Amino acid sequence: MELKAILYLILAIAIVVGGTVIMRRRHNRLIEKKMDSLGGVLVSGNAQFGFYNVGPYKWVARHQTVYKFEYTLDGETKNGWVKFNLWGEPDWRI
Repeated sequence: MELKAILYLILAIAIVVGGTVIMRRRHNRLIEKKMDSLGGVLVSGNAQFGFYNVGPYKWVARHQTVYKFEYTLDGETKNGWVKFNLWGEPDWRI
């Protein structure tokens, strides 16, 4: 019985890690796609963690992820923010 429980635990961890990797890749692709649509180039970006006052957002729920990114547009370097939900459209602050 203990071996079965360990296997279920390993499976659950693999599902959570795999889901997180897939979600982060999707978010990065959406940020790059947005930059392409604006004619800009993504320089860098990373997830920001917290629940209160994360960048321009006053409240961030557990199921939401906020990214701060830097991009160049028309030779000028700018910062942008985006909040992703598990469902619905991203909330862009560019």
